[in-house]
Amino acid sequence: MILGLVQAAIVSGAVSCAAIRHWIARAPQEVLEQLGAQRDRRTGAFVAPHPDTVCRTIAQVKPPAWTPPTPRTGPASCASCMTTPTNR
Repeated sequence: MILGLVQAAIVSGAVSCAAIRHWIARAPQEVLEQLGAQRDRRTGAFVAPHPDTVCRTIAQVKPPAWTPPTPRTGPASCASCMTTPTNR
C-alpha cells in the first residue's frame, strides 16, 4: 500500500521525499480506500500511514524498484526526512 501511495504522489508531481510525505498525508479518501488503508474505528475515515513510516519504507527499497524522480531525491536523501522535531 505504501509504495502505491508513493507512486500516486510521484504521478501527482511530488519529486522529493518531503513532497511525497506531504502528498500521502493529504491523500484523498478514495485513493486510501483503493490502496487498502486502514479505517479509523472512531471516525470511519481511511488513515494514511505515518510520514516516518513512508520514509522508512522508501529507504528500505533497493534499486531498481525505486527510481528517484530526480538525481537529488531517493532513498539516500530520505534519511534526512527522518530528522523531524517529533522523532528527536
